[in-house]
Amino acid sequence: MKTRQIQTRYWNDEFITEATWQSRYVYIYLLTNPAINIVGIFQLSDKKIAFETGLDPEDVCIAQEELKKNKKVLFFK
Repeated sequence: MKTRQIQTRYWNDEFITEATWQSRYVYIYLLTNPAINIVGIFQLSDKKIAFETGLDPEDVCIAQEELKKNKKVLFFK
């Protein structure tokens, strides 16, 4: 089992305090999902993100746009 530490100051980060709930949820999911590796590059479909988070595909798109805009995550294709 992989482990990942998230600092409690995550919740005090300026981006997180101003982000939509969709972005906060998808961002922490991307940091902790089973596909993550030490490099942080992995393949994950939007459909899988929606399924594993329980979000609607529209909410996943909202989060992805905000994360891209704020340069927190790079999505390819």
